[in-house]
Amino acid sequence: MKYSWTLRYVVSTMTALLLLVAIGQAQEASETDLRKEVQNPVGSLTKVTFANIFDLDAGALNRNSYVLQTQTVAPFHLTGSWLVVPTIIVNAPRYQPDSVAGGTTGFGDSSPRVFLSPARVGKVIWGVGPTFLLPTATRTDTGQGKWGLGPAVGAFMQPKWGTIGFTVVNTWSVAGDSNRPKVNKMALQPTAQYNLPENWYLTTEPEIDANWNAANGNRWFVPVGGGAGKVFKVGRQSLAGTVLVYRNVTPAATIPSPKWQVIGALTFLFPRGKSESR
Repeated sequence: MKYSWTLRYVVSTMTALLLLVAIGQAQEASETDLRKEVQNPVGSLTKVTFANIFDLDAGALNRNSYVLQTQTVAPFHLTGSWLVVPTIIVNAPRYQPDSVAGGTTGFGDSSPRVFLSPARVGKVIWGVGPTFLLPTATRTDTGQGKWGLGPAVGAFMQPKWGTIGFTVVNTWSVAGDSNRPKVNKMALQPTAQYNLPENWYLTTEPEIDANWNAANGNRWFVPVGGGAGKVFKVGRQSLAGTVLVYRNVTPAATIPSPKWQVIGALTFLFPRGKSESR
């Protein structure tokens, strides 16, 4: 695509700027339990996550795919009452296997989203806003070739024992390569976290996908499972490490889908001091 390199440059620049904001805001951690912020995408914590995602045993030949997904979240106050939570999700590199042998490696599509959330937290933490699909992929097999737009909603509760909630987005294609299929996809991510001693936690956050343009037998991807994580420090830097394993319980009828998904994620946390806390 003529615009692909310019678009990837813009996305990379935006991600770098958010990273600079995150580093600039890094301070000593407040007394807030950072485990409450690890899985809250509409929270006030600046964070950068690097997730290694392995999709295993797809199709009759048990092919495997891989993506390094970088998610940068850098919230800021719009007013004293409202918090803006911009998020940039970049998929690079992405390896997509062919149906028989070999595969394709390249830059995947990017998915920025922006939540607007109340600055004062009640029993329910919520956020709403737009989500976008940017055709930043370098190869046909690693992206959808479409520009997309849709709504994003997140809602969470955080009792003493942990976190429970969800995010849901639906994206429709609005422009792009006319020879590529139209996009109408939902991603629902329920989240549950149970805190353990010594900053450990049990967690599950599967992404349930629905391709509304596909036939019923190929529409759903539903992983079931979970894993564990821990918040820790290296020097003054707060980090969270998480390992998750999921089993796909809805294999596609004709389009090969992975049977297993393994995710290893490392999140850099940039907590603010008490004076700046939400």
